Amino acid sequence: MKDQRHWIKVTHEFPRHPKTLALSDGAFRSLITAWCYAAEMKTDGFLTKNSIKTLAKPSKISELLEAGFLKKDEKTGGYILHDFTKHQTVKEETSKQVSQQKNAGSQGGKASAHKRWHADKGIKDPECEHCQAA
Repeated sequence: MKDQRHWIKVTHEFPRHPKTLALSDGAFRSLITAWCYAAEMKTDGFLTKNSIKTLAKPSKISELLEAGFLKKDEKTGGYILHDFTKHQTVKEETSKQVSQQKNAGSQGGKASAHKRWHADKGIKDPECEHCQAA
């Protein structure tokens, strides 16, 4: 079965990029953690001032700001992950994928139930869409 989990995208050369090489190990980890959080929470790269505090130490936040991976959002006091929506799956796309996966799972379950309770027993149920299609 295909892995249904969602993920972030990171190119294989990302650790060797000059901007990334300038980061400390802690800042690198904080950046990956922030990307994962933003993807999981479907924030489209926005981090509240409270959420960033749980993801990174103040010194690492400063490092990410200086390197250009984070930008301060003056309106909200939060932060924006640089180019997040350009490289990562945005909330709308993720929601669509989840809906499609749920629908596919539901259809598979209905087909399985039809086989078990109708087809295998030679029963034709007039209310079953699968029986009607057969």
